Amino acid sequence: AGPAGAITALATVRSGDREWLASTGTDKTLRLWDPATGAAGPVIAQGSDYCDAMCAVSVAGRSLLAVGGGHSVRLCDPATGRITRTLDASPATVRALCPLDIDGRSLLVVAGSTGPYQHKIRIWDPDTGTRLRTQHGGELEPIGAMTQLILRERPVLAVGYAGGDPAMFVPGNGTVRLWYPGDEPAEPVMQSHTRPVTSVCA
Repeated sequence: AGPAGAITALATVRSGDREWLASTGTDKTLRLWDPATGAAGPVIAQGSDYCDAMCAVSVAGRSLLAVGGGHSVRLCDPATGRITRTLDASPATVRALCPLDIDGRSLLVVAGSTGPYQHKIRIWDPDTGTRLRTQHGGELEPIGAMTQLILRERPVLAVGYAGGDPAMFVPGNGTVRLWYPGDEPAEPVMQSHTRPVTSVCA
């Protein structure tokens, strides 16, 4: 059977010798699917919070699912369903996740909101559970989605913003911007939308 509610996030993850599609949604479950056949796999986790974001991240050579909801990010082993680590993102509410590979290190980027006009991007080491630094560029606009790409042989974060509030002089109108990790803008504005950006991919 499929999910009982709306799907809020998708990710691909490798478990054993197979590639799976993972889905999570408003029924607060985490499910695996066989993309070759469309057959439903196991329900590997069930939580108490809605999950708003998900991605695969490498931890100690294993591919885990990072699942963000509420004020935390849970790292889940798709082979066993076990939660191996929980990252405390409080007081922020998690909005978007993506993996980031820098200098041979596999890191996790977490975007969250602490208020209507307080939005941050933070970079974590999922192997140790340590928050490494805060990436600027999103203090005023809510962040809808993120992904990593390579630009001029350097890793870049593509950040999709959910738009601002002209009445409050908050900039943004559903833009996608590129940032080098470390706050340096790679390009000004990649694309402008008339509605919030909800998803990006590379």
